[in-house]
Amino acid sequence: MYPSSLTPTRSREVSADQAGDLLRALRSVPDPRRDGGRRHPMAYVLGVLVMSFTCAGFGSFAASAQWAAAASARLLLTLGAAPDPLTGAVVAPGEATLRRIATRMDNEAFEAVLAAWTARLVSAEKDGPRLAVAIDGKAVRGARVGDLAAPHLLSAATHHTPVVLAQREIPGKTNEIPMVTTLLDDLRTAGHDPSRMVFTLDALHTQHATARLLHGADAGYVMTVKGNQPGLLAAVQAQVSAANQAPVRARSRGHARTAERLIQVAPAGSTSPAPPGSSASCVTPAGSTASGSARKSSTASRT
Repeated sequence: MYPSSLTPTRSREVSADQAGDLLRALRSVPDPRRDGGRRHPMAYVLGVLVMSFTCAGFGSFAASAQWAAAASARLLLTLGAAPDPLTGAVVAPGEATLRRIATRMDNEAFEAVLAAWTARLVSAEKDGPRLAVAIDGKAVRGARVGDLAAPHLLSAATHHTPVVLAQREIPGKTNEIPMVTTLLDDLRTAGHDPSRMVFTLDALHTQHATARLLHGADAGYVMTVKGNQPGLLAAVQAQVSAANQAPVRARSRGHARTAERLIQVAPAGSTSPAPPGSSASCVTPAGSTASGSARKSSTASRT
């Protein structure tokens, strides 16, 4: 998942030792297959899936199998392939094997391994600046089966690099809002400290309960206020206007457009979801080269 931002992200390079740590960690994911007839080790198949899915254009099981078939024997051995005991041949897993393991494995165990590994790569230093993390929900494209709705995922991803720190599928009988609590627990389990993070959330999550949750975790946050809460939007804008502070102009480029915003900050009022000691800011689009209308929005934040 890539965080929703007008700021272009940059990729994160992984060293050989870090990649080796991931391959070793994948061995802890339980194998859903029966004991007999296992041609490919479980960790090897997962390694192929992880490696292929991180490459542009390889977003399906068929494409992953093509990637593995084109990989060198040396690379497959590095990923954990088991050579044939008689011929020594190194065989790539086929599409059926990749699909069968991916659809039958313990997804929570797999996600926990990935989350713990990324926690060792991406974390805020104790005395350094807080880590900016976007909490956002997305429907998985191309994953609809029959009349069932496409899976909906809630993820916590870093702003400065496209790295997902934790991710949960949202059950059909609930929505994103109560899943923020679970996502925070997953971050702690993986080894992250929410108090060293600043979370950004869209207007759906601008709720008193979510603000209290993040405040209780001693985390910073930036919540978006839009027209779906007209009373709160008007109150935030009035609070900012009353502060009578000169706006700061900010310009950003990305997603095929250049945007310019005027930013004003003021202490949060009593109607804001932010607890006392927080701040409210008003962000007004000053202009954009992209087509479409510009809308005024505000944020309630705590840092």
